[in-house]
Amino acid sequence: MEQVKQIKIGSVSSYIKAIFDLRKSRVSEYSRSSYWTFRGQKNSQWSINPNIFRGDALHYEFDSIDKAVRLRPNDFRECSTNFEILTKLQHYGLGTRLLDVTLNPLIALFFASEKYEEFVPGKDKRGKYVPRDGKIVYQYKSAHKLSDLNARIASALPFIEDTQDMTLSKLCEELQKRNIFDSNEKSFLENNNYKEFINSIQRNVFVVSTNSNERLDRQNGAFIIPTSINVHSITSNHGNCPVRKAKCDLDDEFEKMCFIIPSEKKEKIRSELDFININEATLFPELEHQLIYLQNKHYPNPGIVEEFKKFSENSDGYQESLSQAKDYSHYPVPDIEKIVNKYLSNYPTVSVQVKKVLNDGTSELDWWLKESAVSRMTRDIVHILQAEMSAQDSRFLANNIVKDVLIPGKKDRIGIR
Repeated sequence: MEQVKQIKIGSVSSYIKAIFDLRKSRVSEYSRSSYWTFRGQKNSQWSINPNIFRGDALHYEFDSIDKAVRLRPNDFRECSTNFEILTKLQHYGLGTRLLDVTLNPLIALFFASEKYEEFVPGKDKRGKYVPRDGKIVYQYKSAHKLSDLNARIASALPFIEDTQDMTLSKLCEELQKRNIFDSNEKSFLENNNYKEFINSIQRNVFVVSTNSNERLDRQNGAFIIPTSINVHSITSNHGNCPVRKAKCDLDDEFEKMCFIIPSEKKEKIRSELDFININEATLFPELEHQLIYLQNKHYPNPGIVEEFKKFSENSDGYQESLSQAKDYSHYPVPDIEKIVNKYLSNYPTVSVQVKKVLNDGTSELDWWLKESAVSRMTRDIVHILQAEMSAQDSRFLANNIVKDVLIPGKKDRIGIR
């Protein structure tokens, strides 16, 4: 297999420069029917394949689509093509053979810069979570129209049941019965011992989306539709050859060069993308994504918010209420370096991660008074320590570390454990 060239990206600006350099190098190939398309994946080690080609999901392709359409027929009444049905199913979470790509390289960067940790098993059933780099692949390719014969065939294959007695000729007849092509096109496909039909069911089709929903529109969506039909040659008459649906990866659909997003650069790149208004709220129109974006957005520290006090006729009431309010102007600052070294001096790798968790957690406003913040720090530290020690030891050390961290703010807490 040909080696894939990798270019590491550390910022949005370096990525944009690399994309424009790429565009400049291919200017002689420009055509009105061709598109630059990109796909971003949060784990660079993953192959490129659609959801239905993972595991044995393809075995249930026909049944899952058939049940979904029969369950909510009114939701699909306005879909005029098989492709529109597939995009709607995928939009609502059903795995299909459609592979998402985008015409916007920055949107691909957004998906590739999503944080991802993979659990790597270790000795004695222990293991650790390893952060993974992201990856962006691309292609410059001519697009099929949805009305093209190959696009019609590729979009129809998911709606045909993969039976044991299916042959090349039966598949061709079934597609004609479904009005996927007419008798003249059928004759063309059957010509020369089904040569054209075999070619049609073993090639991938690239189509630019009709933007049938708002998410596709926001993400500049396009798709690769793989056909991936195996033809088992048992006779010189290809019409009698059995055919079966098969799974494959689509790595070869893309150029032999990709962009790598180092795991340690992902947070910085997401922040830069947010500045130019590429974020979860702008790419996903659904309310749940809008709220997740707002919840996770980091706002600058606003200062101290007053606590409510009922109005008093006393002319000094306002000053009195201010004097009675808790003073958070001087935050209790624990010596995190000293505390972590006290418990984890023999575990230098995990101690760095634990310090980061504590520094992040104690940066919140009134962190020492928030049970949720304390619980989250404890839980995250347990998670980190389990890579080096047993679950029992991890919980014991995590509780002691957090307890020591809380000591400077103990006077303001009730019932500290």
